[in-house]
Amino acid sequence: MPAVSGAPWSVNLDYSHDLAFALAIRDAFGFADPLGLPRIDPPLTLAVGQGVRGNAEIERQWRSWWDLAMASPGHESHVAPTLDGPLGEVVRGNSAEILRWSSDRKRELARSGTPVAGQPRTRLADVLREHEQATGVRIDGFRLKVIALPVAGLTFLPVEAGLIAASIGLISNRSSYFGKIISYLAQSPG
Repeated sequence: MPAVSGAPWSVNLDYSHDLAFALAIRDAFGFADPLGLPRIDPPLTLAVGQGVRGNAEIERQWRSWWDLAMASPGHESHVAPTLDGPLGEVVRGNSAEILRWSSDRKRELARSGTPVAGQPRTRLADVLREHEQATGVRIDGFRLKVIALPVAGLTFLPVEAGLIAASIGLISNRSSYFGKIISYLAQSPG
């Protein structure tokens, strides 16, 4: 879509079951992720035997899985079913529960984009136009990929150029979400 300046732009919103699975496992084991993301929301209790807690191999496997999932974040990532070793056993043992939970989060995300009858729908194009009119600054064309994550709070985290991790809670609040996008774009080098 062209912005007020006429430059083309796009925001691609995606959801990754793989990243949701990895975050659920992260919380079950208490691992730290490289992005420092909040805990999943709502929380999920997984069956993890005491014999696997503290297993350095599981943490190493988890870190590799996380890196793979982040290298290609989105719905096309399917690393979880291919995991082997002790982490693969934990994931397979909890896969039905995690998939149900993750699918619920994906539906929650889909509902957040549904217009509410009788309320005007906030559109990013309108927010861009208002920003440009208020500041006199035109935002150059851009392409963003936003990965929706089932984490607590109003998380908006630039991961790399053009890739944002955002919580479903933030995305559901369109004016706050669009405000974060505008702030990010205004601070980004042209």
